[in-house]
Amino acid sequence: MRLLRIELFFDHDAGTWHYRVPTLHINGILPARHKAEQHCLSAIALHSKATLPTTTPPPKRSPST
Repeated sequence: MRLLRIELFFDHDAGTWHYRVPTLHINGILPARHKAEQHCLSAIALHSKATLPTTTPPPKRSPST
């Protein structure tokens, strides 16, 4: 387990919430803060799922004779 920094900030000109997870290079923009928080956590979960190592070991090679 590791800690990730999540940055949430409001863009006053556009009226939208931005989120950023610098370590994972994840960025997003949504109209409401709670939606930005939820989407950010979903993006982290998806990233984690995509980068998990496979649990199936590689096939064994038969020894050369």
